[in-house]
Amino acid sequence: MALPISIQFEQTAELHYDFIKHYYTTNRTVRIGILILVVVILVSLMPVLTGSADSSDLLSLILPIIFILAIWVVLIPYFLKRRLRSSAAQQGGMTGHREMIFSEEDIVVKTNVSESSFAWDAILRASASKQTYYLFIAANQALIIPKDSFQSEADHDEFLELLMGKELWP
Repeated sequence: MALPISIQFEQTAELHYDFIKHYYTTNRTVRIGILILVVVILVSLMPVLTGSADSSDLLSLILPIIFILAIWVVLIPYFLKRRLRSSAAQQGGMTGHREMIFSEEDIVVKTNVSESSFAWDAILRASASKQTYYLFIAANQALIIPKDSFQSEADHDEFLELLMGKELWP
C-alpha cells in the first residue's frame, strides 16, 4: 500500500445536507419511527377500509396525511438546506477547503482555520452514500469524504483497502 493518501476538496453545505439525509435514512431509530407512523395511519384507515365508515371519513383522514407528507418531502428539506447555508456562512470552519491525509496510524484533517488528527480507533464505523464516504467519529458526526476527491482510482482503491484493514469496511 502506498500510504499516506492525500485528498483535497471543498466542503460545502450540500455535502452536509447529503450527510444528514444519509444519516436519517440509515438510522435505525428513524426507520422504526417511520414504521410506527405507517402502522398508526393504517390503523386509522381501518374503519374506512373495512367498510364500517363512509367514504367522507376517508377524505377527512387522507387530507391531513397528504399535508404532513408535503411538509415532510418539500418544506423540511428546503428549510434544512437554508439553515445549513446560513450556518456555513456564519461559521467559517464548517465549510471551505479541506485536506485529508490518511496514514496507517491516523487521519489528519486540515482546514483554513485548524488542523485535527483522528486515530483510527476513534472511528466508530464507516458508511457511504452514492457520492460520499462517512467515517463516524460519534453517533451523529462523521468525517465527510467525497468519492470524487481521490486523485486516482488507485488512491481510491487504497483508501478502501485501508478501511478494510481497519475492519471498517465490508
